[in-house]
Amino acid sequence: RKLVQRGGVTTVADMMAGGTIGIERSWQYSQSHLQGEEVPFRTLFIAAPFAWQIERGEQAFEALEARRREATDQLRWPKAVKSASDGAFISQLMQLGPPGYLDGHEGEWLIPPQFQRAAVEPYWKAGYDVYYHVNGDKGLDVVLDLFETLKTEFPRVDYRFSLEHFGISREDQVRRFAGLGGSVSIIGYDLRYFGEAYARQGVGYARASQMTRLGSLDRAKVPFTMHSDLPMGPFVPLLAVSTSVSRKSASGRVLAPEQAVSVESALRAVTIDAAWSLRLDHEIGSIAPGKRADFVVLDENPLDVRPNRISDISVWGTVYEGRI
Repeated sequence: RKLVQRGGVTTVADMMAGGTIGIERSWQYSQSHLQGEEVPFRTLFIAAPFAWQIERGEQAFEALEARRREATDQLRWPKAVKSASDGAFISQLMQLGPPGYLDGHEGEWLIPPQFQRAAVEPYWKAGYDVYYHVNGDKGLDVVLDLFETLKTEFPRVDYRFSLEHFGISREDQVRRFAGLGGSVSIIGYDLRYFGEAYARQGVGYARASQMTRLGSLDRAKVPFTMHSDLPMGPFVPLLAVSTSVSRKSASGRVLAPEQAVSVESALRAVTIDAAWSLRLDHEIGSIAPGKRADFVVLDENPLDVRPNRISDISVWGTVYEGRI
């Protein structure tokens, strides 16, 4: 609760609900600690279908539908799931295409490719939005193939299909995804903390400098957002904004400046575009008549400081549904 408020955030999403300490315990703890007058934000729970399948077996879908009926305005269960492809970015277990890892080690699969369709197809057919954990370009090829198959065999008009993390990718994959229609959410600090390190070890400069290629997504008109992946990294949205605009590593070196985006685009990625990705842009994400009075108050204007200083701006506080 303290981290969320300190970061200036009024809506958060648990993008693997039930996937860590169990679906019942996590819900009980959330009900005890994440609602009430003393909690100045709302939480969305995006279920991890593989975790529900492990705990509930053939009753997983029905169990999730039942849980959605227990939702409150502050603790919400959208009609959405988050599945997974390859391994973690931070541990260099993502799946990389040729030439692979330069030191010869192999990536891993969180869900092997042959099982990924079965994990999400029932939910896609039922009208659920799908968010997909994917980190490497080899993993991304699998996800794009699956997305194209789902769209072809079970066409939908109004959907969200979001690539979560999107660490190492290729330009042809950006073009392909733009044609399929979907959105991307990157980890906002990856380039800052891992760009130079991965250029030296495992990945190489050519690929590491291009990680989280927002500039390409922007030019291809692919909507994008940014997230923290808490507790894997700091819950500081302004760090994500600063990094995506400056493309500076921790040492101050600029990596692939063509992948930078404007301050306005970066701010949209943590406000109105993030709200759109979660189907909440009619409620939050901007200040407009009829919307909830949610916003952050900053000590300085991000549009008036140098890009690399945006992350140093202090959060004065938040306003949540009109309450300071």
